[in-house]
Amino acid sequence: MMSKKVIAGLFSLFSMATLANEYTLASSAVIKHSDVNKARQVAINSAIQRAHLQGLIDQQSHLQQIEIISEQIVDNRIEIQLLVISNGNREQCQGPKLKSNIMVTQAHIRDRQQLNQGRIYDFGSNFSQQVVTQLNNNSEFSFVASPNFVNMLVPKFGLFESEQVNSANSQYILIPEIIDLSSEPSRSTFGGLFETSPDKYLHWRANLYHAISGELIWQQEYKEQQQWDFKRGTILTNNSALLWQSDYGQLAIEQIQQAVLQIDRQLNCRAVLGQIIAINNNEIHINLGRQHGLKNGEYIKLAYKKDIDSRQFNVSPKMQLTSSTAQLKQVSQIQSIAVINEDHLLNNFAIGDIVHL
Repeated sequence: MMSKKVIAGLFSLFSMATLANEYTLASSAVIKHSDVNKARQVAINSAIQRAHLQGLIDQQSHLQQIEIISEQIVDNRIEIQLLVISNGNREQCQGPKLKSNIMVTQAHIRDRQQLNQGRIYDFGSNFSQQVVTQLNNNSEFSFVASPNFVNMLVPKFGLFESEQVNSANSQYILIPEIIDLSSEPSRSTFGGLFETSPDKYLHWRANLYHAISGELIWQQEYKEQQQWDFKRGTILTNNSALLWQSDYGQLAIEQIQQAVLQIDRQLNCRAVLGQIIAINNNEIHINLGRQHGLKNGEYIKLAYKKDIDSRQFNVSPKMQLTSSTAQLKQVSQIQSIAVINEDHLLNNFAIGDIVHL
């Protein structure tokens, strides 16, 4: 078993307090140019940043100690486990822990000529599939119920029109934009006998919209470059494992994982809102279900969706709270049926109105 290594000089060490919190964090990084030490530091920094984003450690926390408790190298990646001791308190949210359904669109490619290298013409949908995989595998506060990579451009004024929003049947819409996939020129050595592999850029932007209001709630760009491992003329088949297992593909996955953590940070402690999608007598059908965290017998609150005219936008949806409730009668994966027991309220609500816990 590997002896523990104390990362000295990075953080001030304090005497152990009774309120100190201990966390075990896992992280990994690609070993570039055989530099194991640099990859280890990247993995450590990634783990600490992930702890901040997940709310394990807030910005005011002092890290009393950080230790590597295990380390191994697998397939040109270093994998570590860290023990982090902090005197900060984890951010706690009131109420049940719920998840939101995110609709992921096909990544929009700004310059499709940049897909000629490797003939990765389906990179947009393949990139979005990687986003879905990382959300479903790693997100604490979201999931993707049914991937449907429709082409949906970022709205010019930062607000979706109602027709686009209503077709999503989700709580959020995530649009990835691929800004730059260009490559550095290849360099020849030894009089042109050999060519060095060029670096290829990966510059993209994640845009997260609220599916009811249509508002942009979070946006972040990711930009880095990595060696393109493939010889000139190599053709990569649709969603090729060779691409995603390469250094360039691993860079893309690491950036997506970073985006998932930041999305979780945005959704943590944020109310999960659903909508009424059908009404049958005293029963309402809603687009929240078991995957969101709902359970039979729970009560949900009802609110009106009001469309407010705006000078800049045609319509801006707003929520008007009420004291009305309904009890969940039947909960399926992403939809539920609830009963409104007060008959005089039945005519007050319509399809599109909002439900929340």
